[in-house]
Amino acid sequence: MDIESIGSGLVWLWPLRDVLQFSREYGFDEFAPGLLGIGSDGCGELYAIDIRDGSSDAVGDIPATSLQLEDFRQLSSSYAEFADTLLDGTPIVEPDA
Repeated sequence: MDIESIGSGLVWLWPLRDVLQFSREYGFDEFAPGLLGIGSDGCGELYAIDIRDGSSDAVGDIPATSLQLEDFRQLSSSYAEFADTLLDGTPIVEPDA
């Protein structure tokens, strides 16, 4: 799915059967515990859900090169909101003014 408003504009959500494997292979368990990787923009940004205890289950992006919790940028407050926004074609991140 091409979305011009985030990252490279590409949103590649991993097949559900591969989410746990890919999330482990990218190192989420080790470097960003509490985030579950769900996809990529193909250019160094990964999409993840915040699954830490007490979290809001927010969806955001995080650089694959750092994979540090402090670099997680919330894009929506839930997966449902993230999906709805993508399908509606609504910008998730407004361009810098």
